[in-house]
Parts: sequence; C-alpha cells; structure tokens
Amino acid sequence: MKHLIDCRGKEPGCLPGSVGRTVLALVLATVLAWAPLPAAAEADARAMLRVPPQLAMEALPGFASRASPTDTLAAGVPRPRAQASPLGPEQMRQRTWLVLGGSFLAVSAFAVRNGWADNLTGEFGTRSEGWFGGRTYAGGADKFGHAFAGHAGTRLLASGLRWARHSREGALRLAALSTFGVRLGVEILDGFERGHQFSWEDLAADAAGVGVGYLLESRPELDALVDFRIQYWPSDARRRAGAFRARGGDNDGYTWLLALKGSGVPALRDHPVLRYLELSIGYGTMGYDAADGANQFGTRHIYYGISLNLSEVLNATVFRSTPRAAPVRRISETVLEYVQMPGTALLADHRLEP
Repeated sequence: MKHLIDCRGKEPGCLPGSVGRTVLALVLATVLAWAPLPAAAEADARAMLRVPPQLAMEALPGFASRASPTDTLAAGVPRPRAQASPLGPEQMRQRTWLVLGGSFLAVSAFAVRNGWADNLTGEFGTRSEGWFGGRTYAGGADKFGHAFAGHAGTRLLASGLRWARHSREGALRLAALSTFGVRLGVEILDGFERGHQFSWEDLAADAAGVGVGYLLESRPELDALVDFRIQYWPSDARRRAGAFRARGGDNDGYTWLLALKGSGVPALRDHPVLRYLELSIGYGTMGYDAADGANQFGTRHIYYGISLNLSEVLNATVFRSTPRAAPVRRISETVLEYVQMPGTALLADHRLEP
C-alpha cells in the first residue's frame, strides 16, 4: 500500500523543466485575471457593487467557470448571473494584449534565464520518443507534463480573457488557440536546441491537454466532477544534485493524477463525509532521471486510491465565512484545482512490467 504519494524518498523543491516554464506563464495569467481593475474600469467595479454579493461574485473575472455544484438553487434552477459592465473596444483590446503579451513575455523571460538562447543551433532535428513504454524517454511521464501544460494553460488563459470582457465562448477559443500556439513554439525551439529535438509525441500530448482543458472549461458539470492535477516532490537524483542547481527536468519527481470528486456527484455533494473525498488514479516513474540530468531506464507506476478534496475542506472550515468573491478564496480554489498537496492522498502502487 502506498500510504502517501509524496513518500518516495524525495524532498520539497522547485518545478524544473518545461513544466516550470509553462507554470510561470500560467501564474502570471492568473494574477492578471484577478488583478484589481485599472482606473479606466472603475465604473465596472462600482456597477458590480450595486448588485447583491451572491450575484456580484459571478461578475468577477474568471469566477463563473469556477462555480461549484452548490451554486444552484435547491430546486436545481441556476441562479441568475449579474452582467459585468461592458468595456469600450480600446479597453478590451488593452486588456487582451496585457493577458496574452504578459504570458508570452513570462515564457520568453524564463527561456532566456534558462539558457535557451545560448543552446540554440542552426539545425532542426526531430525524433520519435515513443509513448509510455518501459524503454521510452522518461517512461512517458513527460507526456503527462505536456498535456498538463496545455490543459492548465487553456483554462487559466480563458479566465484572463474573460477579465478582458471576451464572451465565455470567445475567451475559451482564443485561449485554446493561443496556448497551443505557445506550446507549438516551445516544441519548435526544442528542435533547434542543443541536446533536444522536435517530438511529434510531445506536440500530440500538448494538443490533447488543450482539448481536455477546453472540454472541462466548456462543461461546468464535468469540471465539478473531474480535476487533472500535478504533484511534485523532488526525486532522489534531484535531491542529491540540489533542487535548484541541477539542470534539466525531474520527471521522476512528478505524479500526475485524475481525481473524481465526491462533491461533483449530485447524490454526494451534501454528504457530511463523502463530499470531501475523491477517487484518484495516477501515473509516475522512478529511476529514469540520473543526478546529472541524463536519462536512464527505470520503473513505471500506476497509483490508485482515495484523496482529500482540500479545497472543499477549506471552504467548509477556514473560508466558511469568507465570501466566494474574496481573492484569497478564489486563488486557493484555483491552485488546488491543479495541484495535489503532499500528504493528502492514500494510494496503492501498481508497478508496470518493463
């Protein structure tokens, strides 16, 4: 029995590799989505304050897509939503470029900081990495990283674009196209980077992640039931090399989880216990990453069991009297939608044959 998914001989550390590059951009997009409104939009804020609090929170940027199943009336009829005040074309354009440009600049800055410019060559190389076989690159763990980047990028960018007053459908389409465009650019740069090559499997995983993000963002009832999460705990190799000094990714440090939330099941959402629990299944690898960043063959693992819906727990305790519109609660809910905190899952470990 795998008691805690973080008990793998690892210690806390950073988020290295391509996942880290994307996460940095996603954090910036989230901050932009929830930033205080600029002076030009003060009228919007005043208009929001004139509606009842339970309705005003629906008008906040990115909030509507995070509504929980309990945001409907007892009879199952959705609550009416307050309409955010429209922006002028110029204000909308400025916000759009702020979100998209800020995300792009964050990825670019991270790339420069990590030496992409120094490692680029004049030759474009391609390779087939395979998928999840025992003798493929990282045992396929990196493919989940690509999918997660596409998934989270699409959803968080859509939240930022709704802040720019795009329609829900328009924001989601633009976010999906933009996220895939960024991921395509990253893969093309990999083709020119020394020690890396363009991989069609990586690009396919990126596209799959964008598709999953689009599906969950467009189907609130499915989003209430399913979360795609990342958990990171540095591997032995990364710990020995130093979490902030080692180069390259740490694929062995990631566990990728799909959580089915009890709170998303109509029959369980009011249950005193089961609403806080989840059924989780995940994938991870061990022994593929050496301390020097080189790839070697290791073992692949399927994890399954029960996890804790920490967001639901916090909303019922710490945030019980905190308005849903409060930034601290919104940020907490969003982070916990994508991140599985160490020590919050009881999982069995099934080792796959080589």
